Amino acid sequence: MKYLLVIYCCLLLGMNSLHAQADPVKDSLLRLIAGAKEDSAGVELYIKTGNALESSNPAMAATFYQKAKSISEKINYKRGVTKSLIYYGSVTYLQGQYDSSIYYEQQALELSKINRDTLYMGICLMNMGISAQQVGDNEQALEFLLEGQRLIESTTDINIKNIRLQMLIAVQTIYSGRVEYDKSIAYGEKALALADELKDEVNKPYTLLNLSAAWREKKQLEKAEQFANEGMQLAAKTGDKRLEAAGILAVISVWDKQGLYQKMLPYAQRALKLSRESTAADMEIIALNAVGVCYLQLKDFETAERFANEALEMSRKQQVKGEETNALRLLSRIAYANGNLENGARYEEMAKEIQDSYVQEIISSKSANLEKKYETEKKSKEIAQLKSDQKIKSLWNYILAGAAATLLIISLLSYRTYKQKQKLQQQQIAELEKEKQLLAAEAVLKGQEEERTRLAKDLHDGLGGMLSGIKYSFNTMKENLVLTPDNALAFERSMDMLDSSIKELRLVAHNLMPESLVKFGLDTALKDFCGNITASGALKVTYHSFGMEAFKTDAGKEIIVYRIVQELINNSIKHAAATEAIVQLELQNNQLQITVEDDGKGFDVNSLNAARGIGWGNIKNRAEYLKAKLNVNSQQGKGTSVHMVLDV
Repeated sequence: MKYLLVIYCCLLLGMNSLHAQADPVKDSLLRLIAGAKEDSAGVELYIKTGNALESSNPAMAATFYQKAKSISEKINYKRGVTKSLIYYGSVTYLQGQYDSSIYYEQQALELSKINRDTLYMGICLMNMGISAQQVGDNEQALEFLLEGQRLIESTTDINIKNIRLQMLIAVQTIYSGRVEYDKSIAYGEKALALADELKDEVNKPYTLLNLSAAWREKKQLEKAEQFANEGMQLAAKTGDKRLEAAGILAVISVWDKQGLYQKMLPYAQRALKLSRESTAADMEIIALNAVGVCYLQLKDFETAERFANEALEMSRKQQVKGEETNALRLLSRIAYANGNLENGARYEEMAKEIQDSYVQEIISSKSANLEKKYETEKKSKEIAQLKSDQKIKSLWNYILAGAAATLLIISLLSYRTYKQKQKLQQQQIAELEKEKQLLAAEAVLKGQEEERTRLAKDLHDGLGGMLSGIKYSFNTMKENLVLTPDNALAFERSMDMLDSSIKELRLVAHNLMPESLVKFGLDTALKDFCGNITASGALKVTYHSFGMEAFKTDAGKEIIVYRIVQELINNSIKHAAATEAIVQLELQNNQLQITVEDDGKGFDVNSLNAARGIGWGNIKNRAEYLKAKLNVNSQQGKGTSVHMVLDV
C-alpha cells in the first residue's frame, strides 16, 4: 500500500523557531499582551504571541493576528499590516482553508509591491505556492515558488538564510508532488546542506522526510530508510506531534515496501496516537490505513476491517480522495483474504470510480485554468490596444489644429499604415490563439497518457498480482481438498475463468500503455499491435514499414502517432465492417508518412465536418498538435484510406 506522506512547511519569518517553544514561554507572552501598547512594538508582540500559539490554538492565534493588523492600520505601520496578513494566511493554511490562505497572502503581496519590499514579496509567493499545491494546482504552485525564490535571492538582507532554507524545502516538496524525484532530491540535498550549516534541527526533519519519500519512489530503500530514521528522530525532538507522526509514517512506508508488517504495527499505532493528539486529521487517516494494513498482513482480518472502515469514514468526511481510495482498496484486499470475492470486487470498483473521478477533476481544473489564463491575457491585450488607439486619435486632433493640408496627406498615409498594422495584429492574435489551443491540447494529451501509464502499471502490478495470488491460493487449496467429480469440474472451470480474467487484465493494461512502445519504439509497437489484432480474428491487418531504422523523435510524439493508428484501426473494426486493412509507415527526407487503408463499406467524407463522435475528434486534435497534414479518401462500398504526413 502506498502512503501519501503529508509534510507541510511553515514558511513565514521566525515561525518555525517559535513553534517549539515551551508552554512557560507562551504563558509569559500572554502576560505581556495585557500591557501591550498600540505602537509598532505592540504589533510585534501580538504577532510573536500568535506564532507561539499557532500549532496548539490556531483560533486564538488568528485573533492576535487580526489585532496586530488593526493596530498597524491605525498607526500606519505598513510592514505590520503585511506581516499580520502573512501570518493570518498561515493560520488558514493550517486549518485546511487553502483558498483563503492564498487570498490573504495575495493581499500581503500587493502591499509588499507597493512598499517595494522584495523579501516579503518572496515570502508571500512562497506561501501561495505551498497553498496552491494543496488545492492540486502544481503548475501554479511551482510558478509562485520559483518567482519567490528569485526575489528572495535578489534581496540585500543578509539574514535570509533561514528563509532560503524554507524556500528550498518548499520547492523540493513541489517537485516531489509532480513526481520529478531527481529534481526533488537535488533541492533536498541543497536544503540539507544549508540546514546543517545553520544547525537548524527544526526545518531539517522536513527535508529529510521528503528525501526519504523521493528515494523510496525510486526504489532505493536503503537510502530511503536512512533519511526516514534520521528525520523521525529529529522530529521527535521538536515537540511537534504532527511532524513526529509524519516521521514515523515515513519509516513505516519504507518497511511496507520490505514487507516488515509485524515491525510496522507498534510504529503505526504510535503515529495514530500522535495524529489524534495533534488533531491532524490528514495524518490520522493515513495512520488508520497503515494500522489496517498491518493487521491484514498479520491475518487479523476483523481488526483490519475496523481500522479500514474508520479510515474510509474519516476520509469521506474530510474529502481526502487519495486516502478514501486507499481505504477502499484495503477493504477489497481484506474481503479477498476472507474469501468474499464479491465484496472484494465491489470495493475495488468503488476505488477505481473515485480515482477516475479525481483524475477527471484534475484534468478539467487544469483545462479551466489554461482557458482562464488565456482569456485574461486576451483582455489585457484588448485594453492595451484600445489605449493605443485613443492616443492615436488624440494625436490627429492636434495635427488638425496645425495644418489641414498636411493632415490630409498624413491621414492617408497613417490610415494605410493602420490597416497594415491591424492586419498584422489580427494575424498575430490568430497565431497566439492557435498556440494557446495547442498548449491546452498538449496539457490534456500529456495528462491522458500519464494517467494511462499509471493505470496500466496499477492494473498490471496491483490487481494482476492480486489475481495471481488468488490463483496460487486456489491451487494450494485444491491439493488439500477432497472434491466430488462435479465439484472438481466446477473448480476447474473457476480456475479457467480466473486465468481468462488475468489474461484480459493484462490485455487491458497493454492497451492502456503498450510495453513494446516504451521499450522498443513506434515501429515494433505498431507491428505488435497489428499482429495482435490479426490474431484476435477481428480484422486481418498487414503492416509494412520502410526506413524506420533511422526514425528518432521524442516519446510523446511516438505515443500520439500510435494512438492515431490505433483509433483508425478501431474505426475499421467498429464502423467500416472491414475484413482486411493495411498499415504502412515510411520515413523519407525527414518526413514520416503514415497510411491506413481498409476494404470496408466506406462513407461520405463530407460527413466528417458534422461528426460528433469522440474518435474522429481525437484523431483530428492529435494530428493538429503534431502539425501533421491529414488526408481522408473514401467512397461508399470502396473502403477508406487515411494518409498523414508529419515532419520529424
